[in-house]
Order: sequence, then structure tokens, then C-alpha cells
Amino acid sequence: MTSPKANARLVITGAGGAVGHALVPMALEAGFDVIAVDLPGADIPCPDRVEVRSGDLRRRRFCKDAVAGGDLIIHAAAQGPGSALYEEMIGINVDAVRWLYQAASDAGAQRFVMLSSADLYKPRRGVLLEDSQIEPGSAYTATKAEAERFLRSEPKDGLSWTILRPSLSYGPRCHAFNTGLLTVPPLLRMFFSYVPGLTGGARNNWVHVEDIASAALLVATHPEASGQIYNVADQTPLAYGEILVALIQAYGLQMGPTIPFPVSIVQALSPFIDSDMTFRFLSGFLSPMWKRVQERHKLTGPLEPNVYRAGLAYLQGDRVVVTDKLTALGWQPRWPDLRQGMAQTVRWYQQARWVPDYRALPDEDILDEGIGLSYRERLDAQNGHLELTVTFPSLRRLALDQDAILEGTISLDGIATEAELVGTLRVHKARRDMVYEFAFTGDDGQAHRFEGVKHLTLLGLVSDFAHLRGTLVGSHGQKIADLVWRMDPREELASFVQGLKPSFGQ
Repeated sequence: MTSPKANARLVITGAGGAVGHALVPMALEAGFDVIAVDLPGADIPCPDRVEVRSGDLRRRRFCKDAVAGGDLIIHAAAQGPGSALYEEMIGINVDAVRWLYQAASDAGAQRFVMLSSADLYKPRRGVLLEDSQIEPGSAYTATKAEAERFLRSEPKDGLSWTILRPSLSYGPRCHAFNTGLLTVPPLLRMFFSYVPGLTGGARNNWVHVEDIASAALLVATHPEASGQIYNVADQTPLAYGEILVALIQAYGLQMGPTIPFPVSIVQALSPFIDSDMTFRFLSGFLSPMWKRVQERHKLTGPLEPNVYRAGLAYLQGDRVVVTDKLTALGWQPRWPDLRQGMAQTVRWYQQARWVPDYRALPDEDILDEGIGLSYRERLDAQNGHLELTVTFPSLRRLALDQDAILEGTISLDGIATEAELVGTLRVHKARRDMVYEFAFTGDDGQAHRFEGVKHLTLLGLVSDFAHLRGTLVGSHGQKIADLVWRMDPREELASFVQGLKPSFGQ
């Protein structure tokens, strides 16, 4: 990195965030005079050594005040993908970029650095270079693309700019959408005395917030960085299974048998789950279980088991962010391997009470509580329909074959009209069968019984789950009819997912 001029003034927006907390002391050590910008009440690092400017960057007047007297500007503030609406993010991610850049240009600044995102790249297998095709897939990436277009449209003789596209970020204070993966080991720990490991899956590389900060500081002063875009990521692409194993090891949890990452299942389900409604529901489904973890361990941090559509691309195929262009400037990550940086991150989260620290807890304190699961199914036959509520009393016991309770109603022409039913569903994992048995009383007052099965295959998982085939018998055991019940995969799967609910025992 070229040396900054004497007493160069560096403006850092989002100074109280995860990148800002790494960047401010790094800039001070490098000899900059730092102007730290964030909302009132933000936790600004080194407050006695920096000039703090508090305000809202969604206000144009404050943007002008924020960069006044600054020689270099690093815009690290952003509204993340936790807000689904474009209108909620445009103020920080787009408008503030325009206003800060224009004010800095008017004030005679030397360079403007913006943190964008590698999520901009079009989902595809393989490596991602700075000239790879971009295709915003969410409101968040749409705002980043618009901000990039603004900077790239500015005259070349205007204020120098540089864009950084970090990969999935992690590190102390970071609660980006992908860090919700850190809640997975504690959630699994609620059910099992050990946490199963995974192997395989799509490969991608993350990046520590300290390495994002060092990259921003480098391009803020490097003469060759003007008007350029740079990827920022670590140098060790890992399969998703390896990432989860790294998390388990960082927690120090006992690891159970390693199983293959279900790539085929993810690919088979993706056309049906790729909707904002489904992802919002999944976040809502996991939230009460995570709240239970927080209550038990007295956690206070903002980490959530959030599930976003942007993360689906990282599960379906390799997304390796290449940083050759940045390393050619002399940048080297402090944390080139997530497996090293994640251990440091989890320790910080534990000390900050964002995640549990299992070193002080006996197994009995973790495993004494049963957690069940219920969901709804609606299936139709040629001459009727079936509505079921399926309840598994203990998710932990799903590691073994276990009966679920069936309740609901059945209607069949000439036999039953909204008759109440009760029964069981047994999961045979070895045979990959779901066996349904239930009884009901027909309109004629006679007892009837249905026995059916869903046989699940890996390639036809969704289609198989949508078909229940079986036999209806009468009160004397006589066969009445063969029945095939069906649900429309696209229409009913959303209803099925919305019906999923956790239940907690005493």
C-alpha cells in the first residue's frame, strides 16, 4: 500500500459496524486521521482518537457534513438483506452513495471507496471474476448494482472511485445473512448429544471482516485502484459440509457420523422453495427454536437463524470468488482459511453472549427438553379430499423410526363427508417409506380404515411426497377401493411449509 500523505483525513461511514470496527484501528495505525461516521449511539471504536460525526446518511445535508474536510472516503455503511423491501434499503445503499460522492467531489477529496457485494454475480457454477456477468437476485443486490452504475457513470476526470465486492462476510460483530449458519450447531444440539457432520456440497469462499477492512484501506490509496472493481475473499474455497464442520469444531461440540451434503435434494426442492414467502416462513419457523436457545443460555446478541433467497445460489453450485486482481496490488488476507478465522469469530460471539458456550454446560442441561414438529397436508383424490395434521412428538427421536400422530378430516363421495380421522404415520428410513394408517366413521355409521404409503426416492423426492397410494377397507376388513391421493407440488408445498410448527415439551 502506498503511504498516505501526512495527516491525510479518512472518512469511514458505518464505523460502528463489523467492518468499521476492524477498519478504524487499522487506519489509525497506518497514520490516518480518522473521521468516524455512524448513527447516534453507535459503538465507535477508539472514540478518543477519532473525530466522531453522528447522524443519518439518509439525509442529504448530513452526507455533506459527514465528508467535509475528508481526503479519502470509505463508504462501509449499508442496509443489509435482512430488509426485504427495496424502499427500505435505497436510502443508505443508493442515495447516500450519490450524496456522499457528490459532496466529497465538491470538497476536493482524492478517492471514494464503496463496499458492494459479490452476491451481484449471476448464479452459475465456477469461479467469479470481476468481469463475470452480474444479475441482481434480490432487493439488496439491486441497490448495490444501482450504486455501482452511478459510480461507473461518473466522468473519468471526476473524483476517483473504487468498488470492492466482498464475498460472504464473517467475523466479530458481523451479523450478515450468512452468519445465521452459526446458529445451526446450537439448534441441532437441542436434539442430539452430538452434532452430525457433513461432507461435500457446493464450494464457496467467505471473507473475514478484517480482510475486507485491509482491502478497503489498500485501494483507498493505491494509484492503480482508481476506477477499478475488486473481489475480496479468502483463499480457501470450502464445500458447505466443510464449513459446517468448521463451525461445529469452533464450538468444541462432539461430532457424530459424517453424512453427505444433500445436494440433489436442494436442487430438487429449489424450484418450489425459491420464493420470498417460503424463506420468510423458514426464518419464522426457526426463530422460536433459536429464542429457546437464547433464553436457556441468556444470550443477548442480534444473531438470528435467518434464511434468505440470496443464500440459495451458494447451496446449488460452486461460487468461488477469485481475488487475483486484488492480490496483484499486494493484498494478502490475514485469514486465508475460514477454518482459522471462524474459531476466533465464535470465541468473540461467545464472550459477547451472541452464541452459547458449551464448555461450562453438562449434557443433561442441553438434552432434557423434547421438541416436536407438526405440519399440515391437503391431498385430493378423484372422488374426495383429505386434510391431515401430522405431529411428531419428538424430533430427537426421528434419528430412530418413530410414529407420528395423524388427525384431520376425510371426504369421499358416497362414503364420508368431512369425517374426523385419527391414526399414525410411521417413517421407515431404511426403506424410505412413509406409512399412513388411519380410521374414520363413514356417513352410514360404519368404521373404515385406510392404509397407504409414500415411497420416497432421491431423484423424485418432491413428486413422491406429493402422492399417497393405498387401500380403503370396510368394517369387516373387505376392500372397498384403491385410492391415490395427490397434492399439487407447487400450490400445496407452500401450504405444507407454512403449516410446519415446532412444539416444546416440558
